[in-house]
Amino acid sequence: MIYRAMKNNFYISLVYIEMNCEIKVTIEHKMRRFALIRINDLLGITGVGTIAEGIEFSNGSVIVHWLKEPKSIVVWNNMNDMKTINCHNGTSIVHYID
Repeated sequence: MIYRAMKNNFYISLVYIEMNCEIKVTIEHKMRRFALIRINDLLGITGVGTIAEGIEFSNGSVIVHWLKEPKSIVVWNNMNDMKTINCHNGTSIVHYID
């Protein structure tokens, strides 16, 4: 028997296998959009405000589209890697749209 529910963009699945009396819970999220907002531009390159837009996919991969010159698109393995390089110790935040 499988029960599935969605809460805060996350799918929560509960699988109950009667023969083994085993309960398996998995949590997966769907694709969601975000904006990268720079609060303080330490290097004087991107400026402040919304500097990039992106998508975090259900498998955790992230694509960032930079809005300032030189415009580019970057692919990351996960959100933590992207934040480590681009959030500059709290000078930028990720604001989820979805």
